[in-house]
Amino acid sequence: MAEPFKNLINAALVRDAATQLALHTADFDAKAFVKRATAGPDALELKARTLHICAALEATMPRDFGAAATAFKGWQMELPPLGEVSLSKRHSLRPITTRRYHAGRHVVAVQVNGGVVAEAVFDLRLPPE
Repeated sequence: MAEPFKNLINAALVRDAATQLALHTADFDAKAFVKRATAGPDALELKARTLHICAALEATMPRDFGAAATAFKGWQMELPPLGEVSLSKRHSLRPITTRRYHAGRHVVAVQVNGGVVAEAVFDLRLPPE
């Protein structure tokens, strides 16, 4: 029988995520994130595990979300020399309980081999609560 998908959301994944986030986010407390995220998720089902890890991430990311968000990536791929790819992404800004939006200036950047080759800046305005 195949391994349940929820078992892929485990301590090894959390440690790998912490390592990558620490490389890209100067004020990220990787040790605190791993400690929080690995405390108890084994007894949880998939959705509860992911919410548990998200809560640990939110608690340990720097409060300057604009700076912290630079650690999150959309795609990673390898192209042959002179290779081309067309990418597009749509994201709903509909309010839901599992994510928060942060008003202010945001940057979307395209990186190739670790260097920014294109970027776009936008200001997110939220309706009054």
